[in-house]
Amino acid sequence: MVAEHPNSFCMGSVVAINNPQEIIVMHHTPKLVHLLPLIALPLAFSALHAQETVWIGGTDLLWSTDANWDTGTAPVGVNTALLNDTTTDRTIIYDAGANSTVDAIEMTQTSAFTNKVSFQRFTVVNQAITLSASGGGTTIMALDSDSAGANQTLRANGGIDLQSGGVLELNFGANTSSSSYVPKVVGDVDVSGGTLSVGALPSIQTSGSGLATVDGSLSISSGTIYIDNSTDNGSNGDIRLTVTGNFNATGGSLVTSGSGKGLLLLGGTSNSWSDFTFDPSYGVQLGAEADQSLTGLSTTNGLIYLRGSGIKTIATATGATIGDLQFINSKSTLPTAISLKLGSDMTQSAGSQLIQEVTNSHAGVAELGIDVDGHVFDMTPATGTSSSKGTDGVWRPNTTTSYGSNWTLSSTTSGGQIKALGFDFSAPDVTVSVGSGLTLNAAGGDGTANNLGSGSALDSASVFQYSGGASTANKATLTSGRSIGELYVENGALAIIGTTFNAAGGIRVDDGGVLDLTTTTVSTDTITIEATSTGSGQIAVASGYTYQGDLLINFTSHDGSTDVYTIFGLSGGTNGDFSTVTLTGLYDLSLTLDGTDWTGSNGEYSFDFSQATGLLTISAIPEPSTMALLAGVAGLGLAVARRFRRAD
Repeated sequence: MVAEHPNSFCMGSVVAINNPQEIIVMHHTPKLVHLLPLIALPLAFSALHAQETVWIGGTDLLWSTDANWDTGTAPVGVNTALLNDTTTDRTIIYDAGANSTVDAIEMTQTSAFTNKVSFQRFTVVNQAITLSASGGGTTIMALDSDSAGANQTLRANGGIDLQSGGVLELNFGANTSSSSYVPKVVGDVDVSGGTLSVGALPSIQTSGSGLATVDGSLSISSGTIYIDNSTDNGSNGDIRLTVTGNFNATGGSLVTSGSGKGLLLLGGTSNSWSDFTFDPSYGVQLGAEADQSLTGLSTTNGLIYLRGSGIKTIATATGATIGDLQFINSKSTLPTAISLKLGSDMTQSAGSQLIQEVTNSHAGVAELGIDVDGHVFDMTPATGTSSSKGTDGVWRPNTTTSYGSNWTLSSTTSGGQIKALGFDFSAPDVTVSVGSGLTLNAAGGDGTANNLGSGSALDSASVFQYSGGASTANKATLTSGRSIGELYVENGALAIIGTTFNAAGGIRVDDGGVLDLTTTTVSTDTITIEATSTGSGQIAVASGYTYQGDLLINFTSHDGSTDVYTIFGLSGGTNGDFSTVTLTGLYDLSLTLDGTDWTGSNGEYSFDFSQATGLLTISAIPEPSTMALLAGVAGLGLAVARRFRRAD
């Protein structure tokens, strides 16, 4: 700041003030004596700023009572309030009559008592707050309701550090019947041995949720986040803790009391925890209008909500399971667009509900996605909890909404799987696209029905895999009104339902698998059958089946003990010819068509695949020494026979 000094003896003198501690006077003839009033101003300001005011009490417990302070004046915005060790439990009330701002609050407690401040008005603390205690004592800052029952906000401009013995309480209004309660601390909170406590709902509330908020980041390295998930009237609570910034946990725990539900609502873009104990009854929500990540998620049986928009990347801790996972379509003006991306393999817990979309004040069809990114998302333990959504473990996305959704299933890194007991994409209000590199793995047993719906074709580089082990007497089934990628039967019997079926990525059947095509006409370019030392995959076809495309028989093991393999189970005559028949794996041999048989030899075995019978026959070729011996024996026998004839 530059100003002309009004009392200078020198005309044109200029005073340059860069900050309250620095005054520079520029003139032709220095006269320091005239600067003394200006120098005194910042010094006086600094002294006022640094003034400490000590609580002495004795009158009442109100912050605003001047006589409770050693200076005879309650703290104002430039003061540091000192609340020293108390030898009895003490609660000081930061009441409505107190100044709304204080520069700093310092609390000291070294004896086994509670030193507490109850904030009952909006308050701003400029400097960093550290809460700690020793000697068995406790220091507490509590956001409590005022006389009207209103919730309070504490703006901690320097953040809050909760060390051992320190507690920050976010308590709900006691006299308000609103369905939403929002005590809030504005600023970053670090739990490093202390406790962040969210209180119970008041007895007057019989419905709705309690929503405490940390408007900033929340980190915990040790100590506790405590959620009183009950109500004063004895009913179950719904206590939710919102963190608008990043949540980072490297230790400590989140624990709850009561049997109510609740959610940790995360608004930050990067959230993580490790070595962090998380109450499995509590839930988590990623709800920002932006991409978000959560890594190290430990076992939770509570809800996992995906809300807002963007890509929500979740990685679970090793061995962890998750409960219900729901996409929330809650926008009233624009359709929701949310995608779940896996940062690790993920498994749902036994009995939980399979992935669903839940609608709430929505507008139009939601765009939803799951990108497993090379990982496995295993829903097979989640048999379902809702009769309307199924309890058989078959994944039916959002079957109960009449507004619909478009699901995009993908794997950015090839080889990822979505695994369920079965899949049903036939609901009229849902479309499902399946991208390249993704496998839908159906693991349901006898009689499990799968339906891939109709519409646009599944990517030709995607896979529908059946691994459920159904018996041939009660096969699992697959219906698809659109072209799919590869059809892979790993284990058990799978029957294709419908008059036509197109597998653009080919058909593959492993040893132990049976594919029943007896009721359908199949279009595919490649069929691959696994053969082992004990058997092979098999395809059952009806009379009149037409051979087409390429047949590959992949030997993964062969010890010579099996010499006849049933590749096709025929119930009548066949038509056409394969374009090629090739042995792969242990053998690398292209067979040659001779009539209806494909034959070839590798010097060790001769191979004959008959299109008329569907059988592959393998015969060992004797070694040359054995052939010579046989030839010699045959020659000797011929010579003996000639001698006998001469003798006659």
